[in-house]
Amino acid sequence: MLDQLDSEYAEFTTRLEAELQSLRDSHAEKVALLGRVRQQVAEAQRKPGWFALLFGKKPKTDALNPVELEKQAHALEADVAAIAARLAELQTARDARSEAFRIKRDQLLTA
Repeated sequence: MLDQLDSEYAEFTTRLEAELQSLRDSHAEKVALLGRVRQQVAEAQRKPGWFALLFGKKPKTDALNPVELEKQAHALEADVAAIAARLAELQTARDARSEAFRIKRDQLLTA
């Protein structure tokens, strides 16, 4: 019975850790992408300086639309928040399940 419980726990933790690692990787990727999009938003909203106006420098024609970039940033922020919430939920579930396994194991050992 104890071996079965240990194998169930090992299977559970392996599966959960794989999912947690996948979520952590996704979270890190989205955060990095969000940083790049925010930088692009800042560049798109930057106005030309005094010398650029003086010497007649033309604005970039390939500049991205700040409104679209803001939409992308907001969508990424929502994704990052959802992934962070799911990570917290899974970690809480892991902790609760680990404690339940520990209690059950202790009961089997004392019985």
